[in-house]
Amino acid sequence: MKAIHSIKSLLSILTIAILLQGTSLSWAEETTPTDSPDEVIRNLQSTLLQSMREGKELDFQGRYDLLAPVLSQSHNFEFIIRTILGSYWTEFNQDQQGEISDIFSQLSIATYASQFKDYNGEQFEILENRPFPQNHIEVRTHLIKSDKSTVDLRYLMRQEDIGWRIVNIVAKGVSELAIKRTEYRSILQRDGYPALIEMLKEKIIEAEQI
Repeated sequence: MKAIHSIKSLLSILTIAILLQGTSLSWAEETTPTDSPDEVIRNLQSTLLQSMREGKELDFQGRYDLLAPVLSQSHNFEFIIRTILGSYWTEFNQDQQGEISDIFSQLSIATYASQFKDYNGEQFEILENRPFPQNHIEVRTHLIKSDKSTVDLRYLMRQEDIGWRIVNIVAKGVSELAIKRTEYRSILQRDGYPALIEMLKEKIIEAEQI
């Protein structure tokens, strides 16, 4: 009987410890401060520079693996593709939404991996933030090239429960979201969902070969 009582006491102690641990973890997650918009962009651009500096040593997959976790945290790819597709998004079932979101994320990361592979002394500079409606902020930055010329990059960021996330990029005055919206919706209207998926997969292959 004493052995049974001891076992029951031990189980009670373990149960309380687990519950306390869960409460502690939950509280820590809820109170962990989120990165500011500047910090999210600074971390992204720092990783892009690393990909450029190590581009010759890393192959495409190496750059992809380096960039994937950072891009997944800095961008809300599902929100972006949902915005690009507009009303078409609601016509897809849950599996289709998941599929196109995953493939779009892969393509976005693959595009970065193919573009940021050479380094010639480039640097990034954060210039200013501008508030936008509905909890959005635009972070304006410059890519400073080796010849000291600059490329204007503007990141539209949206505040979410998990922190600030990029939902559009304007490079040299051209909105990536607007370009993709025209292209993707045109394919859907003309050829349907399977054609859009095939096009995205083909672009991933093309990015690997650049």
